[in-house]
Formats: sequence, C-alpha cells, structure tokens
Amino acid sequence: MLDRVYFTVSIHILNSCIIRDGYTASSFIIINNSNVLVKILPSKTMSDTLKLKNNELLKFEQGSTMGKGNGINLAFFADGNPVTVVFNSEDTIKHYNDTLNHVGNYYNIKSERCFYNPKSYTKQIEPIGKHSNDVKLYYTFTQQDYLDAQKGK
Repeated sequence: MLDRVYFTVSIHILNSCIIRDGYTASSFIIINNSNVLVKILPSKTMSDTLKLKNNELLKFEQGSTMGKGNGINLAFFADGNPVTVVFNSEDTIKHYNDTLNHVGNYYNIKSERCFYNPKSYTKQIEPIGKHSNDVKLYYTFTQQDYLDAQKGK
C-alpha cells in the first residue's frame, strides 16, 4: 500500500513539473518540389540514403526538450560535414558548412538554399497550451535546386 502511495505521489510531482516547465516537440519535414527524384547521400549522422520522389514529403520526429522554446534550426543530417544531394540520379550539388568557394556545384552557408543556413528553412511554431510548443522545420527542394545541380554540364 505504501508503495502505491509513493508511486502516485511521484507521478503527480513529475506531471506537475512537466506542466509547469513545459516542453518543445520538434519535427523536420522535407518536401520535394523539384520535378525529379532527389537523393540525399549518407553522412556521419545518417547511414542510409534518403530518397524523395517528386511531390513527396518525409517527416522526421526529432524528439522533445524541456521548456517552451524554438526547437530545431537545421536538418538532422546537417552535421558539419558536406551533404551531397543527387537530382535525377546524375546531377549533384553539395551543401557546405563554410563560406569558401568549392569545385563543382555547391551551396555554401551564404546561400539561402544551403542546409547549413537557417534562412533556407521555413519554421512553424504552434503553442500547445501555455507552457509548450510544437515546432515544425520545413525544407523544400525546388526546380531551381535542380537547375543549380545541372550547372557545368
């Protein structure tokens, strides 16, 4: 009986802390509006190739953090290393976490299309009651991304 009382009191305390401090739930959503197949090649934080058909959407739940906040700012695979994107199985562009000039087709952090530039994303923050937020971070591949990957042909 005493164990049940301790358990009930513990759950009540835990619930009141979560309600008081709140939380932020984050999701990353990637959309392909490029009119061709898109592949994001593996990196250190992503072991498999992501494939998106035209007009396809992929959603990744990124978990929750304590406290009401603004959530994630970059894609989970933007881990500091170059990220390679392949359009139509042959045209590539790399996303770099620097401001340097590179050989080939690339976006560096100055580009508003680069995975490493927060301006490349659309963020939607929806309050969940008074103490919590649901954050959705969107990145959309466009026809211009495909054209940029074709440069130099």
